[in-house]
Amino acid sequence: MFRQLIAAAAFALVAGTAWAACSNYRDGNMSDGIAPRATLCFQGKCETAKLMIGCGGLYSQNLEWSNGWRVDYTFKEEAGEFVVDDSYATVHGKRYPVDALTCTPIDKWGCVSG
Repeated sequence: MFRQLIAAAAFALVAGTAWAACSNYRDGNMSDGIAPRATLCFQGKCETAKLMIGCGGLYSQNLEWSNGWRVDYTFKEEAGEFVVDDSYATVHGKRYPVDALTCTPIDKWGCVSG
């Protein structure tokens, strides 16, 4: 589901403590200005949405789409490695397990922060 996100997070972890980046399509700071799209499915209902914000750093990752869904991951160090500490999806103020939401990219980066 969000394996690409975990892969991106793993890259972030290897990159070092100073690494952090955000793709913010909401405020127009991306050079191409075209927000990548994805199909998000929850409880059998699917919607197409644009990625509005994607941020990643050493200890966290978060994604936010135009339809109100948001996915957050936090990481911790354990025995010299970084592991997922917490992960969840939220919409309209309600929190769900991250696996309750599926994301299928329509465009490159539609399901991951870039």
